[in-house]
Amino acid sequence: MSSVMAPNVGGVGAPGRRTVYSMCGMCAVRCPMEVTVEDGRVTWLQGNTHDQALGASLCAKGAAGLFLESDDERPQTPLIRAGERGGGQWRRVSWDEALDYVAAKLTETIDVFGGRGIALSDRGGPFTDLTQTFVRALGSPNYFDHDAACAGNVHNATRSLYGFGAAGLLFDYQHCKHLVLYGRNVVESLMVKEAKAFMAAVARGMRCTYIDPRWRRGSRTGSARTSPTATTRSPACPTRRRRNVRSRS
Repeated sequence: MSSVMAPNVGGVGAPGRRTVYSMCGMCAVRCPMEVTVEDGRVTWLQGNTHDQALGASLCAKGAAGLFLESDDERPQTPLIRAGERGGGQWRRVSWDEALDYVAAKLTETIDVFGGRGIALSDRGGPFTDLTQTFVRALGSPNYFDHDAACAGNVHNATRSLYGFGAAGLLFDYQHCKHLVLYGRNVVESLMVKEAKAFMAAVARGMRCTYIDPRWRRGSRTGSARTSPTATTRSPACPTRRRRNVRSRS
């Protein structure tokens, strides 16, 4: 076992059952989690119970991380399209053939457009040094991730409004009396800690006004739901409706 690996990783493949502490890689939130390993195989995932805010909770995507490794319906080998795009025809190939195929396509592009003709985008996270190093080795500076079109915009918007970035914004659900959500679907969010804090606030009596042109599960928890395009009643908000506002008393 490499000396640079975290101490709790040692012996993962050993017989028996053990708990390994890790973090979820299914999105950029990176929730801490506990992994149950039996005879070298992951058998259970849950939130890290040492984190009081998260507890044993994981979102649906995080819990599905178990099947990213073990689902027998996932691709077992690299696939290369064998027919027209959209035709759903693929053939299984070895890793050597797949890598040679990708290398040939990259070479074709670089020969015509130069290294800057290549762009690489990923979801982001703690290992972007690998993807950035790869694309730079091809002679391209064109790397971007999800945050370039999402959190980056939030960061710049908050800087222009408040003088500091989005990381400086803290949501005080514990003391909030009435929360207005404008298209912010906390209940279906991947932010597990925030969703749990929101539900706890609703349980202690916080009122919530939820504004969204689409019906979402977030409206189930709302004291009032404003839907500019709504024309029908929702069972989630069954009480009186005034114009385009659905209110729960």
